[in-house]
Formats: sequence, C-alpha cells, structure tokens
Amino acid sequence: MVRPPVAVREAVQAYQPSAGYTLKPPTVTEKSFIFEWGVRVEYIDNDEVKTGWVCLADEACRQAGVKLVLSRARTSRATEHLRKVHRISSKKTAAAVEGKRKRDETVERLLSSNLYRTNLQRLHLLLETLRIVINNLPFCSGEYEESRVIRQVVVREEMQTTINAERIAKAIVELYSSTKAETIDFLERNRSDCANFVIMTDFWTCRTTHGKYLGLRLYLVDEFWQMRSVMLGTQKFSTSYGDRDVGIQGPFSADAGPDAKNLLVNKLKYRWEWCVGHMAHAATKEACGMRNDASKSLNPGMTKLISRIKKTIYQVRTVETTGNLFQELCRTQIETGTTQLLDYNPARFLSLTTAIRRILDKWTAIVAWYDERARKALRENQVPPTFPLQDDQLDLVHLLSLLRPIAGVKRMCQAEEPYQVNVQHALYLIRLNTLDLDKPLKHYMSTKENLKFIAKNELTDLAQFTRERLRKALDLRLCSRYYKTSETHSISCICV
Repeated sequence: MVRPPVAVREAVQAYQPSAGYTLKPPTVTEKSFIFEWGVRVEYIDNDEVKTGWVCLADEACRQAGVKLVLSRARTSRATEHLRKVHRISSKKTAAAVEGKRKRDETVERLLSSNLYRTNLQRLHLLLETLRIVINNLPFCSGEYEESRVIRQVVVREEMQTTINAERIAKAIVELYSSTKAETIDFLERNRSDCANFVIMTDFWTCRTTHGKYLGLRLYLVDEFWQMRSVMLGTQKFSTSYGDRDVGIQGPFSADAGPDAKNLLVNKLKYRWEWCVGHMAHAATKEACGMRNDASKSLNPGMTKLISRIKKTIYQVRTVETTGNLFQELCRTQIETGTTQLLDYNPARFLSLTTAIRRILDKWTAIVAWYDERARKALRENQVPPTFPLQDDQLDLVHLLSLLRPIAGVKRMCQAEEPYQVNVQHALYLIRLNTLDLDKPLKHYMSTKENLKFIAKNELTDLAQFTRERLRKALDLRLCSRYYKTSETHSISCICV
C-alpha cells in the first residue's frame, strides 16, 4: 500500500466539515486504510442519520467534494473508489492479489506440464496427497462412499482415480523424494565462495492437530538476491512429557533443556544462548510479577493486579445469569467489531498486553455490565458484586503504554521476516525512550498525527515501579552482553 503524500495527510488533519455535517474520526479499533485518504462524516438526510466518506486522495476529489455513502458503516464503496479511481489498495487486498497470482501461476504450470497431458489420474492423486498431507487430513484404508459419489458426479472421467491409504502412502514417498532432489539442487545452485548459509533450529505447530515439531531451518540469499529459507527436517516432540526417539535428550519443562539446546550445543557445537524473544519474555515476566504467589513476586502490586484482571475476565465470560448482555453492551455502547474479552495465559507475555488492551477498549461496556449485575442482585435481595478493576483504570492505561513497545519486539521475534538489526534497533529505542526513567512515557493511543505522552510525575506508583523493574531486568538479560566482556566472550552469536 502506498503511503499517503504529505498533501493528503495535511488535508485529512485540516478538514473542516461544512454546515450540516459532523466529523466522525475512526475509533481505536478501526484500522481501515480509507481513513488515511479521506474522512468520515455524519449528516441528516430525510430525518435519517447517515454516514459518508469524503475522499481527499487528490486535488480533483478535494475540489469536487466527492462523498460516498457508507451503508451500515461498511467501507466497501470507499475501498472500491480508491482502487478504481486512484489505484490504491490495502495491504490485505494486495496480499489477496498476490495469493491469487501465485495460485494462477501454479495452475498454469500444472496445465502446461507433461503429467497433465499424459497422466491425469496420477496428477489427481498427487494433488489430493498434497492436500491431505499439508492440511493433515484423515484418510482411511478404503474409500469414503461420499468420495466415490463426488468423483463420479463432478470429476472428469479421465481424471477419476482411486484414493486410499495405500496409494496415498506411495504418493507421499514419491513427493518426498522429488522434494528432496529439488531442495538439493536449489542449495547447490546457490552456493558461493562466501559463507551465506545460516542454520537455526525452528519450531512449527500443526494447524489441525496442534502438535509441536522441532525443525532445522536453513537461511540464505539466493541467486536473485532474495532472502530465502528452507526447512530441512522436523521431529515431533513434547517439551514437558513423553518419550522421544533414540538420540534425543529426555523431556524437560524449561526452554533451556529440550531438543533445541541439545541440537545446538552437542550436535552443532555452538555455545548456548537465549534468543531475544526468550530474554524479553523472561525479563518482562519477572518485572511484571507474572506468577501466582504474590509473596514470592518481585512486583507484588502487579501480581495482585493480574489476579484482578483474571477475575474480571472469568466473571464476564462465565456468568450465565446475564445471558448475552455483555455482547449487546459492546454493540450498543462501543464502536467495535469484537464482543468478548481475551483470556490471559501466564505462560505468554503477549496475552497480558492483549488482555489489558481489550479491557480498556471495552471499559464502558464492562462497567455497565457490572452495574446491571449489581441492580439485579439488589432486586433479588443479594449482595451486589463489585467490579474488581474499578480503581485500576489509570494503572492499566500506564502499564499498557509501558508494555506495548516491548510486545511489538516480541511479535517481531516471532515472525520470520525481520532481520536481527531490526530487533536490536527496536530494543535500543525502547531502552533509550520507554525505559528512560527521566523521560515521559509515550501513551499507547499516541499516533504520528496526534502524539500523546504521560509525564514522569503523572505515572502511577505501580507503573513507575514496574518501569524501574523492567529496565533492570532487560539490562541484566539483554543489554549487558553488549558492554560486558565476560558476556560477549561466552556466546557464539546473538539470535533473534
């Protein structure tokens, strides 16, 4: 997606609605790209409130005052206008177009293949095998009766073939052999005099069975100067329990103990070092007191706040006496597309950040939900329940502003696309700005067009203490290995 020019951004910021129109800016949860190229307005038409979108994408539209009606708050008309008139599309649309292009290329390659011309039944079998293996679909020793009916009705006669466990197993071996040969040829073609292959362990979770696999992934710059990666092999494992195949260490519950460390240290002869993602996770868990026992926590105030967060989420999601009241409150009182709170998982730091963000986004609906529960309890002569977080809104706002940048680094580490320099640069900026105790804290709702900061003296005691703990924890685990000689000499590399 093209970034809006300065003239467009200034026009959006300086837009003043004419008489009879009211500006309706996007909410925090609305991320549509149309708000970067125009503004949304409300107006009265035949005693009915309508919503429109004014295009500011170029001078012609600005002079003509192009306005499109958004039916039921949908953005399809504005999106279509930007695509057809200005040749602008969103990242999601671009990704869909790219996916369709790749799919069309695959279809074209198959249609022009010798296999398509000479043996349609074998091509059908191989494609079905790929569908079953990639999506981990079940298949039985025989054929499903429904599959036979579908094949005879909708599949061309020359492509009809028997698909059962025996034939699928043979096709898997054939596909594996050809894939292995192509991978070897790809690596040989991209070898050069310089060392440009990087091998790292990687983890993969099956989308259907949710089983975890440990793999060896190879990274390289190919002959066309594109960053590529190849998964060389996988092995299913459990990090907490269960036996493993011969040659793999016994089960461990800590990340420093399972197959990854054994492979790096004993097989590849590297010195073990935590990756940035694990380091940031460990530092934030300690600084935020993410443990059940508050007496053993280094941040008991945060531990108690997390307990109240969990209690609030549990009550809103599980109390059945109110029916779908919370969902209806979200629809009527908040402009949002979501109608439930996110669960909190203590093993995942990102879940704390997302849980706090969702609570703040739904704050009005949550307060109204507890008020209705209290009124219902009084009508039934019962003790009214209290909102566990009723005095914690400011703490949540400040803590989310503190944790959001670190959550961004955590998400970056989980993706395959960023390079190490991007992660290190993000950590450097966090240490320089977010964790500088003498600087104001950037508000989590701050944008490039509307900057917001929380002054140092305005931070709550809990947010200030957590900021100090987080700074110490990250310095100890991450920053020290760049300026301490003992740390830099004891590692082979710094992974992201």
